[in-house]
Amino acid sequence: APAALGYTLRGYYYSALGGGSATRPAITPGTAPPAGSGPILYNGDFPLNPDSQATYAGWTYHGGAVGGQITTEGGNGYLRLGPGAAAATATHNRFFLPSNASRLVFDYRIFTAGSGAVEALEARLNDEDGGTYPLGSIPLTSATGWIDAHSMTIPANLPRPRGRNHTLTFQVVSSGSIEAVVGVDDVLIDVAAPCPADIAPGGGNGSVNIEDLLAVVSAWGSPGGPADVNGDGIVNILDLLAVVAAWGACP
Repeated sequence: APAALGYTLRGYYYSALGGGSATRPAITPGTAPPAGSGPILYNGDFPLNPDSQATYAGWTYHGGAVGGQITTEGGNGYLRLGPGAAAATATHNRFFLPSNASRLVFDYRIFTAGSGAVEALEARLNDEDGGTYPLGSIPLTSATGWIDAHSMTIPANLPRPRGRNHTLTFQVVSSGSIEAVVGVDDVLIDVAAPCPADIAPGGGNGSVNIEDLLAVVSAWGSPGGPADVNGDGIVNILDLLAVVAAWGACP
């Protein structure tokens, strides 16, 4: 940068990671991003950049690592795992898992099936405390074309609840040596329909239970707010009945 400008006017000085005095306001860990701020997973469709190369953005820093290869074929970028692709695992950077996250959705293609050992493509969530939660697996028994919008349910009762940072890992596993080659594309976290009765604590945990019931009782008589489940402007018996009617895991 020109000496006349100095580093104080450059972007690094104002970065929360740069150590400058004009950092952005502190944000409580686990705070959800603003609504409409973008997809939950960044670069889940591996688009091509101007140089016609797929990009690793979103998959290589802040908890992410690509042991496979992000590549292109027929003008489409995708993640490739297995022999000839460096390795058989890839992890997306840390992201905020919202309280209404319901499914992992992605496209996949089996280029080369396993020929002897039992092989599968596994997907799992990893929380910030080191917990690992399998979401499902796909047997790699025969080659396929692209399979669109395959989904795996995110359990309602994760040991570490939603509303926290997670990473997402895809991995080819085998009872022997890995021979299968798999493509993954259009990865996203889907969200369920709103669950208005899931109100406590801190914006919901994916299930309507005693915590939500107690939150309504605690706010009894209040003019609105999260405990006003039916939105009529007052917290009363109708909200209590709405919580009871929605009891259990959110859809």
